[in-house]
Order: sequence, then structure tokens, then C-alpha cells
Amino acid sequence: IAQRLLEITGILRGSSEAWNHKFNLIGVSLTKPSRLLYAVFIGIVFFSEAPTSWTLGGTGIIIASTLYTLHRNVLKTRQKTPSSP
Repeated sequence: IAQRLLEITGILRGSSEAWNHKFNLIGVSLTKPSRLLYAVFIGIVFFSEAPTSWTLGGTGIIIASTLYTLHRNVLKTRQKTPSSP
């Protein structure tokens, strides 16, 4: 049991380092959809729980709104940047 706990701790520690690195590279709002997918994966693997249609529908709405916000921010940034001749 102790060996298994050490393995799980190592996996979680490595994934937390990856999350910290991701937060530093991109905005926090862009990581929310991947955090949802990660949580669904953990629920399936460790707790043997499949997501319901409500969960998947809500996740789809959150991912779509995040992508829309990202697209809108890219367009705003392009409008503010003066075009060089």
C-alpha cells in the first residue's frame, strides 16, 4: 500500500508542476476547460463514475464560451495593434 501511495503522490506532484507551468504560460481562463476534462478523467479512473449528459452538456457550454472569449480577445488585440506599412 505504501508503494502505491508514493506512486500516486508522484503522479499528482508531477501533474501539479505541469499545471503551474501552464498557468505561467497562458491565462488562467484558458485552462478551465482542460481542468474540467481532467476532473472527468479522474472521476472515471479513480471513482468509476461516468459523467452524465448534464455534465457533458455543461462542459461543452464552458468550452464553447472559453473559445469564443479567446477569439474575441484576439480580434480586439488585432484592432488595437497598428498595422505597419
